[in-house]
Amino acid sequence: MVLNASIVGYFEKEAIKTVSTWTYQPATWNGNPVAQANMTASIIFTMTNSNVEVTGSFRSNYEKANTAILGGDLSGAKSIIDKLDSGKKKRLSEVCHLDILKATYWQSRGDNAETLHYVNRALVIADVAVSNDMYTSLLRQAIAAEEASHNYISALNHYKTLLEVEGDISADDPIRGVVKQIEEVIGSEGAIVTNGKISQCADCLPDTLYWHHFLNRNRFSIAQVTGEVGEIEILCGFQSVSLIYNPEAILSVEKDWGQCYLRVFGEQGTILQLTEF
Repeated sequence: MVLNASIVGYFEKEAIKTVSTWTYQPATWNGNPVAQANMTASIIFTMTNSNVEVTGSFRSNYEKANTAILGGDLSGAKSIIDKLDSGKKKRLSEVCHLDILKATYWQSRGDNAETLHYVNRALVIADVAVSNDMYTSLLRQAIAAEEASHNYISALNHYKTLLEVEGDISADDPIRGVVKQIEEVIGSEGAIVTNGKISQCADCLPDTLYWHHFLNRNRFSIAQVTGEVGEIEILCGFQSVSLIYNPEAILSVEKDWGQCYLRVFGEQGTILQLTEF
């Protein structure tokens, strides 16, 4: 099932055809095969002579949009972004540049969730689609966006990649301060409190409403709900557990399951508070 495409109407059938030929070794738990759910994959289509260059017209519009964002003309920037988005033929580098531009736009709008969505989508191909400088800049943006969303483990994973790409980061680099702050929060005994809002999933079927979060700890609760929460889904590797929401419950997962991903389903616009212990 195709959930999202950077260029609509070209590669959907081919993606389905490709995936239908794939086979997997089953995941196992205690030596027994187990089912896996909610598995997604990104499929990249590119010509053999693709490179990190963009066309002159794309670059001109890209720079105009960035200038508009810096100048506070967000409506003008959105018009240019929509124009670039409507193009049916894009180089791989242009697809990545466009997602980076969208991330910058939403960051200027103060919408960290949308910023993070486009940053992470760009990172799928950024290592081969843009220059090294732009790739490292995107990783830094991802660290900041993940930190703002309290996705601390994910931020540290991006930092690890940044170290691998750059080789060394100076002691006075601001990103070190961000990482140090993250490590202090994770290492403290205080609760990590994150506010969430249920909305339409960007890369899902229509009417798929949930709020998601990468857990930093293995014990948590959900409270302070304004609206309606129905189901909670916890995904840890191949482990997937669905529960009916109980406002009194403190939930926990096994530490050896690794990092877990939380999805909270409910009504559009529902506000909630996640506390990690």
